[in-house]
Amino acid sequence: MTRLLSEVHGLEGSCSYSPTEAELKQHTQQYEDFEAIQAPKSWLRENHDTNSDGWIPSDAWDTARAAHRAAYDEWIQTAKEAETRGENMTVAKADKMWPFDAR
Repeated sequence: MTRLLSEVHGLEGSCSYSPTEAELKQHTQQYEDFEAIQAPKSWLRENHDTNSDGWIPSDAWDTARAAHRAAYDEWIQTAKEAETRGENMTVAKADKMWPFDAR
């Protein structure tokens, strides 16, 4: 970060915040989780008339609810497969990460 600030902004000296390796690892994992949920969230918004908070026009609710349920089921199935392979994603984590209340 210090190098980047120096190169881009011409700032000299050391950065007052130096994260530990554990903090960097935690941040990396949190960012990967954030990115992992953005694809289905964007897809749901674009294809099912959902806004970023999950609101759906009432006249589209029945259709969107079925589509959201199918997408959620696929998301959970993918998490089950990842968990079986010993990857970082678990069903509990996938459920917690799901961006909307409706399941």
